[in-house]
Amino acid sequence: MQSFKRILGGVNARYMVRAYLIGALFLALIIYTVMQGNKAAAGSAGTIAYFSLCLVVFPFAKLVWDELKALVLGDTFLILPMILLYPAKLLINVVLFSFAVFIAPFGVAYIWYQTK
Repeated sequence: MQSFKRILGGVNARYMVRAYLIGALFLALIIYTVMQGNKAAAGSAGTIAYFSLCLVVFPFAKLVWDELKALVLGDTFLILPMILLYPAKLLINVVLFSFAVFIAPFGVAYIWYQTK
């Protein structure tokens, strides 16, 4: 229990709320899409369960991306046109959300190590 509190305490609360809101939007879109399709109920339940788990761990997967980006770019200030920036951010967040179950353990390990 102490490790759980330490991991959650190692992340800024605003960062977590923002990541959960982004993830909730993706999950709502996925649930809407699954409910509109003609899939079997078991497949739909599995898809919703998987992406619900992705929602829970999405902030930690996003943390991995943000830390890698900070490592590579440092304090570099890039000026990009919005027509390129927003689709790129959307694509990155969709990929992070889709694979959050596999990426998030690295984020949890990073936070655990940083707060030790």
